[in-house]
Amino acid sequence: MKKSISVLISMALAFALCSALYGCGDSGNQPQTHNITYQTSENYTVTGLTGTAEAGELITFEVESSSVFYTIEKVTVNGEEISESLSGYSFAMPDNDVDIEITAAFVGEYDDPDDHLAWGADVTGTIAVIEGGDTETEIALEFPGASSYITDIDAEIYSSDESVIPSSAIAFVPEKSASSGTIPSGHLTIDLENVHAGTTYIYLDLDPNNGSLGRLIKKFTVVENQLIKVETMPVQFTYTNNTDYDEEHIFVNFTDLDYIANSDAPEKVTVYLTEFTDGTYSFNYAVGHTYLVSCAYSVYDEEEGRYDMTSLTLNEWHGTNLGGENFLESAEYNGFTLSLTASGITVPLTIRTVS
Repeated sequence: MKKSISVLISMALAFALCSALYGCGDSGNQPQTHNITYQTSENYTVTGLTGTAEAGELITFEVESSSVFYTIEKVTVNGEEISESLSGYSFAMPDNDVDIEITAAFVGEYDDPDDHLAWGADVTGTIAVIEGGDTETEIALEFPGASSYITDIDAEIYSSDESVIPSSAIAFVPEKSASSGTIPSGHLTIDLENVHAGTTYIYLDLDPNNGSLGRLIKKFTVVENQLIKVETMPVQFTYTNNTDYDEEHIFVNFTDLDYIANSDAPEKVTVYLTEFTDGTYSFNYAVGHTYLVSCAYSVYDEEEGRYDMTSLTLNEWHGTNLGGENFLESAEYNGFTLSLTASGITVPLTIRTVS
């Protein structure tokens, strides 16, 4: 009897030990728990991952870029690349630790030729800051093929390096038609008092109330205390004065509508008829730019202590050349717009009183 009790006690102890150490014979069937690790980054966020998982478990997680300047290029699990599905990234947990590597690639410059948003032809990517110079610059935008019914646009703007150009220093300005109220184009303005030398990328996404526009990314370099070089070409102007005003007090203004701030091409040039040599004036025309040309008669009133000014008008002019069309035509502004496509052009100005 004592022997039987001893045997029972021994079996009970053995069973308890077995349960504690091995689960009584199920040691090979229990799934093992392993670690999951990945490198964090300011360029992306990871959601849905836990620090551990059991072998055989289906792991699903999401990786999203946290910056418009980066895209998720590749995700690997223990060196094996996995693809993204509608639910995110998935893999079956192996019977060992897992290391997930995420590669975020810098997008760089972006301009989709099939959308309806583009940088202006004169945008060089260089922004100059000069002490005592212009405090603001404009960056032209074009809306090729966009809807003609756009009346409102939401803009999303970012700078990749806030220490060079803060996003808060950049603003989108729609250019509305005075007659229809629609927005056929626009531009960015940059507050030059808040920028510093260096390189950054500007991201722009425009969302109109009608149709679509698109997004752009461009590299911009800010330089200090040096003028931006602008290519110019010589253009000859002649004039015929069909007014009764003396030529000594008649002047012509050339205002660059595509002026680049702090460049070596001036925004405005005023020329009196007396400065024409033998009836001709040579003007350095910024290549690819459009000018507003206006004319006026001005004399100083000593009693009033101010200038009396009378606006004059210019005849429209059209000329052709092998490179394209040149024209001087009436604008919505108080004057005429001048667009030239080749050098060696002589533009005749016929000055008349306003009818």
